[in-house]
Amino acid sequence: MRTILAAIVIYFAPHSLLAQPPAAACAAVNLGQNWKEAVKQQFWFTPQGSRLMPYAWFLALEAPWAEIPFRGAHVMDDLLGYISMGRSTANPDALPIGFAKVRSFEGETYVGLTCAACHTAKLELPGVTRIVEGAPAMADFSTFLSWIVDALEKTLGDGAKFERFAKSVLGPNGAAAAKQALRTALESQTQKLRERRVRNAHTEPYGYSRVDAFGHILNELLAKDLGIPANRREPNAPVSYPALWDTPRHDRVQWNGAAPNIGNIGPMMRNIGEVIGVFGELRMRPIPLTVPIYPSSIRTDRLDDLEGALHSLWSPVWPKACLPIEQARVSRGRVLYAGACKGCHEAIDRSAPTKFRAKMIPIQPDLKTDATMATNFASRTAITGRLKGTPIRLLPLPAFGETASGAEILGNATLGVYFGGGLSMLADRFPDPASILRTIDKNAAKTVLDTMMDKSPHYKARPLNGIWATAPYLHNGSVPNLEQLLLPPDQRDKQFYVGSRRFDPAKVGLSMEKDTHRGFLFDTTKPGNRNTGHGWTSDFSPEQRRDLLEYLKTL
Repeated sequence: MRTILAAIVIYFAPHSLLAQPPAAACAAVNLGQNWKEAVKQQFWFTPQGSRLMPYAWFLALEAPWAEIPFRGAHVMDDLLGYISMGRSTANPDALPIGFAKVRSFEGETYVGLTCAACHTAKLELPGVTRIVEGAPAMADFSTFLSWIVDALEKTLGDGAKFERFAKSVLGPNGAAAAKQALRTALESQTQKLRERRVRNAHTEPYGYSRVDAFGHILNELLAKDLGIPANRREPNAPVSYPALWDTPRHDRVQWNGAAPNIGNIGPMMRNIGEVIGVFGELRMRPIPLTVPIYPSSIRTDRLDDLEGALHSLWSPVWPKACLPIEQARVSRGRVLYAGACKGCHEAIDRSAPTKFRAKMIPIQPDLKTDATMATNFASRTAITGRLKGTPIRLLPLPAFGETASGAEILGNATLGVYFGGGLSMLADRFPDPASILRTIDKNAAKTVLDTMMDKSPHYKARPLNGIWATAPYLHNGSVPNLEQLLLPPDQRDKQFYVGSRRFDPAKVGLSMEKDTHRGFLFDTTKPGNRNTGHGWTSDFSPEQRRDLLEYLKTL
């Protein structure tokens, strides 16, 4: 009788209860991503040329509301969602993952962001936490920028804070003249970052794990670097940070497939654009009738190293020793996947070096996926200003007129930084354009730029290996877990909390409850936040959805 009762309880128990293993089973979990510790440290802390502020200032900066370090775990990890890390040779001052010490070409030292800040996750499994390399970070970049400005303003306005700041930067015996020079420099940097915050202000908050990357990049490029404030647009299309594993194997990357991966030049231009969005600097000082050559702070040599590291990164393996999988459901789910999903989401061998072509889905009324991001990028235009009359890309191609698409100017800028090859921001001389043209693959460069400048809005469907570790879902992070993604769109939650790192193995995603420190209420009725797309499994029965969900864990 007791056995029968137990069986009845198990049958009717919520499957979320059945998925909780003993914590000890998770202690030895290895996600099998093929990176040794040295490669992890390289990816986390290799500087890219981002210049947030002088390095010593970041070490000294306090939170705006308290006498505690801004860079400390409470602010950066507990509240903002960046991942705290201890000291190491690559990280001597115990900065969070993705914050690096940058030596400029001019000999100054800055703190800057790296791609790891937004593309490294930390999952809380039962009784253990694990870093997931290349996964979307649970970080709030917009609040980070806002608080940085608040902290600098508070340092300038609060005498006691400034004295502590100056003592840390200058030492205990800093002279009055040195303090005044520090204050002047601090005012200048604060104003620069204040203007950036205003330039990228947005009506609806993004919350954790997403940002309008293209919106920020294009505002910095078109409004700041070209010196034309009228080119500014509200960055109102936040997207989730995409997973980076297999990136070198894709022919096109980004949610809208706008960044082609062709030869060396494609990945380099993509990564240059990323650094422009996270405090990289460049001087768009075009030379008439030649190829674009722009001095910048961007370390193209380091970007090449980081891209190389991605070639060996594998997607994470579901920890089945810790979180058991129902094999019968996996078998049935594999059949369902082949019929309903594989046409867009190719099944691949995670450890094989093969390349694959992206499936591009055009924006159409029946797609129903929120189109804001794709249409914003495809329709963005700008006044060209000082670029007017200069070649858009490579001679003898056409020159810029009065206006151009944002994609055309972005392609020109990233190509110019690539050709500059680490040219100092203070440089007055440039490499010989003819010698540059002799050393590049012109066909590859033309293909890259033509792809970037495609004005038809699309979204890209990618292989789903490692999908279990990339919540929230859809390009805009509007679906909290895979269980809900498989539901008919009208049955998905309209609101849920984002910010927790607690993994939900039953629903396959992150906890939707408000975290102790981090909690952002995601509202799918807000502009840019629609969760109405990807309804291909709407006709599946509940049992079929569970079968498919179980199979997705194994990819």
